[in-house]
Parts: sequence; structure tokens; C-alpha cells
Amino acid sequence: MTISTGSGGRSPEGQQTPPSEARILPRITKRLGEVTSREVDLILFAVLLFFVVFYELQNVWGFVSAFKVREVLYLYLMVRVLTAYRVQVNLGVILLFLFFLYASFVALHTWLGYGSEFAIRGFLRWVNTALLAPIALVLFRDMEAARKVLYFWVALVALGAMAGPYQCLGGQLDWLVRGYVSLRGGVIRFKTLLGEPNVGGMAGVMMLGIGLMGIRSAIAASVVVAFALLMMVFSVSKAALAGSIIVAALSLWHSDVSIKKTVQILAIGASLIGVVIVMIPDLGRCLFTRLDVSVRSFFGAAEGNAVDDVYDRVVRMTMEGIDVLQRESKSPVLALLLGGSFAIAGSAAVEVGRRQAILPHNSFSEVFLVGGALYLLIFVGLLAVAYVRLSKYHRSDIGKAARCAFICSVLFAMTYPVIYAPALGALFWLIVGVSLGDAMNGKSGIADRV
Repeated sequence: MTISTGSGGRSPEGQQTPPSEARILPRITKRLGEVTSREVDLILFAVLLFFVVFYELQNVWGFVSAFKVREVLYLYLMVRVLTAYRVQVNLGVILLFLFFLYASFVALHTWLGYGSEFAIRGFLRWVNTALLAPIALVLFRDMEAARKVLYFWVALVALGAMAGPYQCLGGQLDWLVRGYVSLRGGVIRFKTLLGEPNVGGMAGVMMLGIGLMGIRSAIAASVVVAFALLMMVFSVSKAALAGSIIVAALSLWHSDVSIKKTVQILAIGASLIGVVIVMIPDLGRCLFTRLDVSVRSFFGAAEGNAVDDVYDRVVRMTMEGIDVLQRESKSPVLALLLGGSFAIAGSAAVEVGRRQAILPHNSFSEVFLVGGALYLLIFVGLLAVAYVRLSKYHRSDIGKAARCAFICSVLFAMTYPVIYAPALGALFWLIVGVSLGDAMNGKSGIADRV
């Protein structure tokens, strides 16, 4: 049956279809198609997020890298974003576009100066998680969608972090560890599906904030807090201890956050850990040993204290990077303004094997070293716009949780390459994308060109 939209169609019985119905039916059909297409996009986005967070799975699932699963999903979803959805342009969206445009400029500069391998690997590492932002910007249309993706990230990192306790109890994950060794205060720091140990600790801090501020059910929040505390302790991370203080301060900052509920959630979460320790005493011994080393390391009893680490990564390593940048450039002043390349700083350059490359352990420093003061200005501007937009929703539980995770991510970025670390970067760019779109107020673009 064909329905025309002019002056009306005719039914098989020869009866004329009312003009209003003739106009409404195609719209309903189109709308159903849009909803179905969008649901497929959201499912594929969840699959992409799974493979981004669990980057280490490619070591055992060879097809992930062999068939470029992440890259194919990124390509499909970016094409969908550009062709099937409206994008509400604002200052944040413009800055996000400039962030990617400048990354392309750095890649071209790297290619011309140092060859294709540095350019391609550096660029792909740089945008590995950042591409989640423009996709999240248009796919998530309301607060509940933002809540679901945040909870999905929590579930993924909790699952991935449990590789630590598993190894502590004698489990073998040779395919994951691959000879990796990290010690602090004489205890082993386990690599997990999230990556190296510090990632689990910092992700645990994010989970702690989400559990205390962003989950309505006290029982569910307590379970999340229990996982968060386990992750923070098993990472033996100074950053995790510092982050827990930040989360506590942010909780007090939000005067509408119930102290009674917060104490209740922490108490139930600690009790859950206590039950597990009673059932598995060996896990308890691992836990207390790592907690002791974490505290002593934080204050400098086992090694350099947390303040020294911050100074080292914010000041000393940045100055070393600037020295490398100026030595490599024919015009030091121009290099400070426009940056060096992906062969100057970053994990990709180090992995390729360039001896002059530096890994600054500081996202802001790395942005500056590869793209100069101009790129750093774009990046800081993007963060400022995202924070301002997040602050508008401080009365919402998910808004408070997102802002807490964003603040922690930015602070951790001063001592870690958060912007492209898979698990941490995924959450950071998800929050940036959601904040720049209209998901927080339910006015995101609707697929109108399907």
C-alpha cells in the first residue's frame, strides 16, 4: 500500500485517507526508524566503550587488533554522527573541533619531520579515547542516558580491577602481565585489565565519588564504594589516597549531600569488605599489607612522598621536556608557541624507541610539548567550558557525580596522561562530551537525516 502525502491517499477499499492521517503515518514510520537506528548506535557505542576500557584484552583476543574492531566502530559511529544527527554548535563544540583539528596539524608536522610511524602511532594514541566525546555529545539525549553510560563505565572498571585480587590469591594472568613488574615498599603492584596499577587506584577514586553522590540506592552505592575501596588499596597508589581526600572535600562542598547517608554508605561498603575478608582471609592479608605500604609511601616512609611526586611531574619533567623541545626545534620561540610533535613527547614515541622522547606523566605538559602554548590554550578553554556547563546541574545527583569525576580527572591529569589512558580517558572524554551536548537538559540532536 502506498500512502501519498498530498491531498490524501486511498485505502484498498477505495476510501480516501484523511489528509491529517496521510501526513501523520509517514512521520510515525520515520520516527520509529529513527528510534531503532539510534538504539543500534547506542548498543554499538557500548561495545566500543567495552573495548576501549579493556584495551588489554587485545593481548588474548587477537581479532580486536587484527580486524581493527575499535577503529571500525569509531569510523561507523563518527559517520553516523556527521550524517544522521543534528549538532547544536556552542563554544565547547567549537573548542572540541579545534582540539582534533590541531591534533591533525601535529600529526602532519610529525610526519614531515620524523616519518609516518611516529605520526600515525602518535595520532592514534592521542585520539584513542578523545573520539568518544563527539559521539557522546550527540548520542545521549537526556539525564537518564548519561546516568546509564556512567553506570556502565563503573561496571566495566570494577570488573577489570578484580584481576588484582585474583592475582593476589595466586591466580595466573601471564597473557596480561607479560613480564610486567611493579613494586612499592616490597609488595607487588598488580597490572589489571585497566592497565598499570595507578589506573586502578585513580579509577577507584572516580567510583568512590560516583557511589557517594550519583547513585540513588544506598545498597547499590555501598557495593560500588566497596569495589572502589578495594581498587584504591590494591593499586598501592599515592594518587588514590590523595584522590580520596579530594572526593571527601567535594562531598562536603555539596551542602545538599547528606552526611548521614554518606556515612551509612561508607559503613555498609566497609562491612561488605569485612565479610569478604572473613570468608577469604588471604585476601585480607593482601589488603592490609597494601594499605600499610600505601600510607607509608604517601608520607615518604617507603619512598618519595606524594608532594615530591607532584613536583617531579609538574615541574622537573616539564622542564626536561621543554629542553628536548628547544633542542629539536630550529626556532625555540616558535616551538614554544606551536609545539614540537608526537615524536617529542608521549607514550607512542617512547614505545617506537626514540631516545630523545620524554613521557611527562602530565597531560597538560604533554599537550604543551606536542602542540605548544596555542594547543594548551585550546585544551584549557575546553575544560573551562565543560566545567561551567557541568556546574549548572550541581543539584542533580548524576550532575554532582559527573562534576566530581571531572574535577578528579583534571587534577589527576597533572600527574598522569589521563587524556589518552584507556579507562581513565574514557570517563574523562565521556563527561566532556555529555557536558558539551544537551543531554543534561534533554535537548540533544535527534536523528533527522536517516
